[in-house]
Amino acid sequence: MLYTAGVTYYRNSYPDPLDIRVTSETPAGEDQNPANGFIDDFEAFLPSQGIERSDSGIRLEAGVGYQFGPNMRAFFGYNQERRGSNILEVISGSLVSPFDYRVNRLSLRFEVGWL
Repeated sequence: MLYTAGVTYYRNSYPDPLDIRVTSETPAGEDQNPANGFIDDFEAFLPSQGIERSDSGIRLEAGVGYQFGPNMRAFFGYNQERRGSNILEVISGSLVSPFDYRVNRLSLRFEVGWL
């Protein structure tokens, strides 16, 4: 029998602040409301204008496997991952974090070959 378990913590920091303002390099038509000066497709991110994005997450894993012979084995595992970010977006009048998520995965793997 083969056993595995692990925990991973990660953190990403992006050096440039979020900037959705129209500039001289913004293609024509990206700002249908020139009075506000923001790129239309990204106006939902106005609450995060000027913020440097920072994400963090944690991954938990566990699994068990069995080697049937010198050239074949099977593995069954569980993985949970959670991620959070400091960037907010307005959707239907509510503030949400579009980069937050939580995922649960089950995996079944068969391996054949030179192990």
